[in-house]
Amino acid sequence: MKRLVILFVFTFPILLFSCKPVQNDGDEINLLENATEFTGEFPNTTTVSYCDEGTDIEVEAFEGQIILFFQGEVNNDEATEIITNSGGEIIEKVPSVGYYLAEVEPSEAGTILENLQENSLIETAMPNIVGYLKSGATILDYCGTKHGEDVQKVFLSCGGTFDECLDILLNDSIGKKDTLASLSKTIRNIVDVANKNKTKTTLINLSANGGLKTNTDYSTVSAQLQAEGKYGWYKFMLGVLMTVAALPDEFRENLVITISAGNENMPIDDILSTLRDRDRIADVLHSNVLIVTTDISSPVGNYALNDEDVVVMNNDSSYYGTSLAAPCALGMIQTVMDEKKVGAKEALMLVKQASINNPQRELLWSDLLPMTTYSTGKSTLMLGPYSFKYGPYTCYQDIYFYVQPVMYWKNGKGTLIMPVKYERKLTADSNSGCKLRGEVKDSTTYQIILSGSDSKFQGVGRQFLKSGEQPTVGENGFYCPVVFWGSISNGTVNGTLKLSVENGESVITNLTLSKQ
Repeated sequence: MKRLVILFVFTFPILLFSCKPVQNDGDEINLLENATEFTGEFPNTTTVSYCDEGTDIEVEAFEGQIILFFQGEVNNDEATEIITNSGGEIIEKVPSVGYYLAEVEPSEAGTILENLQENSLIETAMPNIVGYLKSGATILDYCGTKHGEDVQKVFLSCGGTFDECLDILLNDSIGKKDTLASLSKTIRNIVDVANKNKTKTTLINLSANGGLKTNTDYSTVSAQLQAEGKYGWYKFMLGVLMTVAALPDEFRENLVITISAGNENMPIDDILSTLRDRDRIADVLHSNVLIVTTDISSPVGNYALNDEDVVVMNNDSSYYGTSLAAPCALGMIQTVMDEKKVGAKEALMLVKQASINNPQRELLWSDLLPMTTYSTGKSTLMLGPYSFKYGPYTCYQDIYFYVQPVMYWKNGKGTLIMPVKYERKLTADSNSGCKLRGEVKDSTTYQIILSGSDSKFQGVGRQFLKSGEQPTVGENGFYCPVVFWGSISNGTVNGTLKLSVENGESVITNLTLSKQ
């Protein structure tokens, strides 16, 4: 089965509209008929202020550029007249999907946008939104750079194969634009790929989005920046979803897009609810899109804990951000397609269903595919003794971890499920006046994505444990990272488990798990 898999190293906002149904066969449709492409340099970025659908907003965009999607009955001549009469000049267009990029006087952009929104023939009018790479990895530029290579490696390690990588980065001729991308370039890439592949299977991964600059913690910034971040993310998603909605139905039938949620610790569930209220968007989210976050990066990924179209992916590389979690999810989708002999949309549904019963909808190999089970008995790991002050006393404690791992594995892919009980105890040589404060016991379950081969595999995980004595994060506790690595031979897993606490101390133990 021939597939076209596209890894978009950068991604940005796109908009909604509806288009006339095309009557001819899908393979004969040319979406780029009478289309033009903007090949000039992008202008500087700026904050655009305007009234958007009744709400005053500010959002970062490219100066003097606006994007429009027209209703399906509007032809190119009518759209051109509307844009020209508003004071705009068309610099890019794809009339078949109603998309136009126009250049306007920067000082008048807000007023022009407000006026265009009043025109019933226009489905959406918005600035050309700026987006940011959603990863902590080092980015130079373009698909041949480290980030693009990292995205491809993660995708391949999770079972995917791809045909090409498309750039939507801006060039470096206008200052520090090498880490930015535009909504308009993203729109053209999606349309171009859809037109090239038509009714064949098309898998796309988008590794960036709009909103706050990557790794800016939403919970620590001002209310104004929080609002700008949410509007930027909303406009990005609006653009992506509406672009997909505008494609012919036969093109969408075999199209799946995984999208990184971003790394700014920002709630997005309310944004997704708002998006679903728009025409056709709920169906696109359900049938064509998977939004991927993670809870082991820092700041943690943007979150929507109960949203049906958002999953948590904690693969090894997701420590560096959601843009390295999303391609693993796409690799899973492609693996499910191959092993279960199903189409892209059906594989997407199976992946979403597999995450339903897991904490925060975490996505695991063991829920998707039949796998061999390896298990072992309970093990006790001890850290300490640690000193702490209690009044005039110097006190000592030990930390115990009680673990019982179960590993699921097949063909270089797997999951480690490990319930953990945590307990702090005063040691025998502690002064009799010492007391433990705060939480002394807690429990959690690690669910770790494993990858590699029988001769060498590895996975990482992180969970929050409550404690009164460890460095606190959030609600009086600490994150405890875990690394598990090893090999498989003759039905036996020989592994090494390492648990760490935030002061840098760690405990390592060897584990043998037997095939069940």
